[in-house]
Amino acid sequence: MQGKLGQTIAAPGLTLLDDPHRPGANRSSFLDAEGFLTKPLPLIENGVFRNFLYHVESACKENKNSTGHASRGYSGGISTRSHNLVWPRGDHSLDQLCSLNNRCLLVTQLEGQAGCNPVSGDISIGVQGFLLENGLRIQPVDSITVAGNFFDVLQNIRASGNAYQPELTHSFIPALLIEGLTVSG
Repeated sequence: MQGKLGQTIAAPGLTLLDDPHRPGANRSSFLDAEGFLTKPLPLIENGVFRNFLYHVESACKENKNSTGHASRGYSGGISTRSHNLVWPRGDHSLDQLCSLNNRCLLVTQLEGQAGCNPVSGDISIGVQGFLLENGLRIQPVDSITVAGNFFDVLQNIRASGNAYQPELTHSFIPALLIEGLTVSG
């Protein structure tokens, strides 16, 4: 993301907020691990990359101020991490979202977290789910690979669901309709 601050990196209208004050969320807090006050911070706003996350040391290296995102574990030093990532809900139920394209893949599970190159943004990850045609589940799929590029994904999000995924405790992200990924397997 270096050099992309202030640039359009996502589809127009796409907003991603880090909200440390979200009631009931797993990572809500008024202070970070260094005692700095936290505040909601837009990371992407209407498709434009707005902010990096900083703790004191990382902020000093960039001649910036801490954004209140310091984290400390039991065995390590200070690191930077988000609080609660919030993507606004859209207008579509999951069934409606799956009906927007004639043929799509409903991904229900990712197989591991490896598969994204943090430098190039290239993604290649195993998934499980269902093949859908005209909104109907045709067959389950397993051991297939979805590939693409993270920056292309941000540009190719076509619609958002109207409900958050219940098993995610600090990421409030609805189902998304994404076009342009390569599916193999």
